[in-house]
Amino acid sequence: MSYRAGDGSGMTCDFGHWEIASGGASSGQEVEFVLPCRNIELSSHSSLFGENTGTWADARFYIYLYLEWIPAPEETRNKPGIETHHLVPRLTELRPGIPIATYVTYESHSRPTGTLATFFSKEDEFAGFAGELLTSWVCENLDKFAHIFAFVDLDIALDKYAAWAWCKPTDTGYAYLAGNSPDTGLLGVLCMTGGRQTGARQAYEIDQNIVPAGSIGGYLISDERFLLDMVLPVLPKKFTNAKTQDWSVTNPETPGGRYTYTLTLKKPFELDKVTHDGAKYQPVMTRFDVSMVGGHVQITTATRTPIDDYVTAYCDTVHKYEIGLDSSSQIISWAQLDEPIVTYHVEDKTPQGLKLAVEIGGGILTAVLIMSTGGAGIVIGAIVMGIATGLANIDTAVAAWSENTSPDPCTAFASNLQGAIRWPLGNTFHLESAAINGPLQLGFDPHLASDDGKK
Repeated sequence: MSYRAGDGSGMTCDFGHWEIASGGASSGQEVEFVLPCRNIELSSHSSLFGENTGTWADARFYIYLYLEWIPAPEETRNKPGIETHHLVPRLTELRPGIPIATYVTYESHSRPTGTLATFFSKEDEFAGFAGELLTSWVCENLDKFAHIFAFVDLDIALDKYAAWAWCKPTDTGYAYLAGNSPDTGLLGVLCMTGGRQTGARQAYEIDQNIVPAGSIGGYLISDERFLLDMVLPVLPKKFTNAKTQDWSVTNPETPGGRYTYTLTLKKPFELDKVTHDGAKYQPVMTRFDVSMVGGHVQITTATRTPIDDYVTAYCDTVHKYEIGLDSSSQIISWAQLDEPIVTYHVEDKTPQGLKLAVEIGGGILTAVLIMSTGGAGIVIGAIVMGIATGLANIDTAVAAWSENTSPDPCTAFASNLQGAIRWPLGNTFHLESAAINGPLQLGFDPHLASDDGKK
């Protein structure tokens, strides 16, 4: 390369192969590259210090670049209805004040020479001068490079299938996390769904735990989307007196400083009436919250059943469930963690106490408990059904679900995940694990192959 700045300073060098830095500071949208340079010649000119020159046998300069997804040219698209995106170097500023390329640091096993090396009292000052000239050249010439770092297909027709319309990407971005070697770096495709666009709340970041141990790929559905798109549609199907707008997602900070997403009931609703000794009583669900806690789904319920003007029966429950996957059968299943926590009491506010009413209150608690426990089971069961067959089948799942129901393989889910986001060099999409890890986390092997057919 040969470059001369507007102030007369200049740099020439021979490039080695550029590469993504291993174990570097790459995170989010910043990707750290290493630019090996040999036979470096530098010059500077100023009215105060005159002309100075310097040489350097070799050095490796580290710079930050930013990438962006762009739609591929029409002629390169694979299939009708499939939109291919290329991840390429960004040619404009990410934001005002953030240039296309930024000098970070350097390393070298040789020392610079010449009057310019003497002018700069420290080697890192000499390297900084060279690094700034180099990044200026990169900013002006990056458009001449035609390197595609990754490409991904988005199914733009996915909304035709009602069961999976909720997972259609409507806005995409990327995040990169450097590993200790090029093979252990992580590239994340970040997708907004449901017509939503990326905003200030969304961070372009991924965590090293995004890929489950033993897998080379991870698919995550965020806590909020899991609760709103996979859990919330189930609830009015089970509780016919409730509406979806009776719940909202909150994420209060826990004592440990973490945030736990919870689908919280805002408005109590009536359950089906229960009968005791020929009389009917009206229980009211005052709490039905679904939380993502640690590695499980927690369902917390509370009911209130008036017996008469003075006596009320209360029943509270906490159910915890985890999900898993049999990799060979591709069946997602769920298991209850521990015994449900059940607390109940009868509140008596009559002056003398009406023993009969209190006994009646105790008698109907069993019926209310069955309703609450059944509701929790329906929710987790329908979630698993939804993963396996799509949300369009929630009615069937709620109507037919029992603890003895044999789950279906989640091949439809895997197929539609692959349909939403396709890795063009992948020939299959095999799920390897399923768990709650904050969000819903699925491990998979996309069986990526190189252009010559080798993995």
